[in-house]
Amino acid sequence: MDGSEGAQLTKLGNIESGLLAAASAKATETETERFSRRMDRRYARILQWASTKEKDEVADHLAFLLLFVLEQGKSARIVDDVKNDLLRSSASEQKKRHLNAINAADALHGKPDGSREKQGRIREAWASGKYTSRDRCAEEECGAIGMSFSAARKALRNTPNLT
Repeated sequence: MDGSEGAQLTKLGNIESGLLAAASAKATETETERFSRRMDRRYARILQWASTKEKDEVADHLAFLLLFVLEQGKSARIVDDVKNDLLRSSASEQKKRHLNAINAADALHGKPDGSREKQGRIREAWASGKYTSRDRCAEEECGAIGMSFSAARKALRNTPNLT
């Protein structure tokens, strides 16, 4: 366990003790025990859910929400609804970042004289039948196309053999 995980578990442990203290002040002894068991199960799920660094901020928001719900005496079901909303919004933000990265890579590789165009040109040279081996084709054409030998050779992988 590294330092960040330890700090996160300590933070959530402090929140848990605060929740239990608030619960015991508002409930009778039997209700406190029942509530404590429910919160133990709920916190086990939250700790598992909040174990990744990307969800750190979401876990903080959720912990503060739990404290607020307990102080107000509201139903813990609200917490589940908000947790699901937070997860959905976090997932949609990750998906947006992923799509932006894919679009950026497509723009970079697909621009004029980009890597996709160069790969097409080396494949056309191989398909012309002028060369007897892929290595020879890559060696002679890579300088003219403006790509390294290894990139040219990789571009010729899985191309059909000459007949």
